[in-house]
Amino acid sequence: MTTKDSHKQPGERKRHHFVSVTYLNSWAGESGKLHAYRSDNQADPLYIRPKEIGFENYYYSQVREDGSRDNDSFEDLFGTVETHWPRVLDSLNAEKFDRDCLHYLYAMMTMMRTRVPAARDCPSSEHLAQMAA
Repeated sequence: MTTKDSHKQPGERKRHHFVSVTYLNSWAGESGKLHAYRSDNQADPLYIRPKEIGFENYYYSQVREDGSRDNDSFEDLFGTVETHWPRVLDSLNAEKFDRDCLHYLYAMMTMMRTRVPAARDCPSSEHLAQMAA
């Protein structure tokens, strides 16, 4: 019997969030939910938990040399920065900007800019030049 997720290895993450859940949690209300506005229907926002939005299944998965799929390396890498986000927020709120706080603040900002579909899926300048030729 083949299931929809038969290619998924035990313990691997399926939902790859391009907007960090850790970041979104800081915007959630007491209910643990936040308002999300969709571009196709801005008049009707979603009221949703951060882990339920801003993801695509296997978005950061990569094929290994042996043909198997690595579903976790990028998620693990992002986690090395995201785990520091609550401390960064505490430091910012207390107006205590030490070197570590700024390092993780800039790292989080960079990740947030580069891991979204608009940045990842945009054509490269080389690709655009080829299309224009």
